[in-house]
Amino acid sequence: MAFSIKSVPPIELLRKRILGAGDKIHRKGMRLGVTAAVKPMVARMRSGLRTKEGRGALKKSIGYKTLSARSSRSRGLVTGDFGMEAGVIKAVADPGYKRQPGKVIKQDYKAFWIEYGVKPHGVKKGARRDRGRFQGGKLHPGFQERPFVRPAYNAELPFFEKRFIGEIDPFLKEI
Repeated sequence: MAFSIKSVPPIELLRKRILGAGDKIHRKGMRLGVTAAVKPMVARMRSGLRTKEGRGALKKSIGYKTLSARSSRSRGLVTGDFGMEAGVIKAVADPGYKRQPGKVIKQDYKAFWIEYGVKPHGVKKGARRDRGRFQGGKLHPGFQERPFVRPAYNAELPFFEKRFIGEIDPFLKEI
């Protein structure tokens, strides 16, 4: 999940004020503020996982990172904007990966399954549920959605501005 600072008007005004101090100071100030605002959101995402899901690689893969100028542009942010991504973003060693235990892989596919659920489907090669054919293979029963990213985002968003301003206020006094 990537988001733009421009969606929060008071923060956009602060961004313009910091921008006048120079590019390096602008990026440092924005990174401090957004990091302080995003940390609780990431902690809530981790705590939203059930015990079985929250023990392993998926829980370790939840985090945040600042985006380079190129990554920000590819996500639709204007050149010079500050970007940060939070959610299931890290590739970690997965001991549960049966083919190669401990292989470092992205965990976003697991997060998608848990967040949105899975419909019943065939698991044998060539099985297609839409054709009604399971070719004698096993049928995976699927499971209900168990969202953990969206509830964390919705719960922490009202406090985002307060945390951002609280962290960046001392920085603004230095300028």
